[in-house]
Amino acid sequence: MRGTVDLVGHNLAGTVVIDEQGEKSYSAIELPGIGKIEEGYDGSTAWESSAIQGTRIKEGDEKAAVERSSSFRVLTHWKQYYRSIQNAGTADVDGKAAWKLEMTPKQGKVETLYFDKDSGFLVRMEQTVSTPLGDIPTAVDFADYRAVEGIQTPFTINQKAAGQTIAIKLDAVTYKADIPAARFDLPPAVRELMKKKNG
Repeated sequence: MRGTVDLVGHNLAGTVVIDEQGEKSYSAIELPGIGKIEEGYDGSTAWESSAIQGTRIKEGDEKAAVERSSSFRVLTHWKQYYRSIQNAGTADVDGKAAWKLEMTPKQGKVETLYFDKDSGFLVRMEQTVSTPLGDIPTAVDFADYRAVEGIQTPFTINQKAAGQTIAIKLDAVTYKADIPAARFDLPPAVRELMKKKNG
């Protein structure tokens, strides 16, 4: 996936790259004046690296959330990742009725997903994200669904957290990309942290 990212209200825009394959993922956001912010998961280790905050390994609830988000089949195989799902009725999402589901992961806090009653598409996800700065309530909206190789895909993704909104607009999506295996390899800085962690 390729697209643009905008830090709403700050006149700051850049590019975003998202690659996923099986249970692995890699993403990179580049913003002028800030540099590149990378995140990855190789099926075992979850990590993040940026010019401002450096490189770190994600653990605990934070790592578990990455494992779920890296899996393309997390909803169709939900029992692999969640202990339970509860129908919490309906709610209004941007003026439209949506089914509200509360999903309790095997590790981490409850996530609330909203599915449009007419289309069945996921339109919002609310969760509490664990970070080094503490738990941060986050809401992610999904819109502009289009069929890509037979798969309905949101081309607009807006994330709201800590008073900030990050708007992502995709302009290129394919599910048959020939992604080099090395794309998901741990960067040298991450490997060095793993060596120190494991003694």
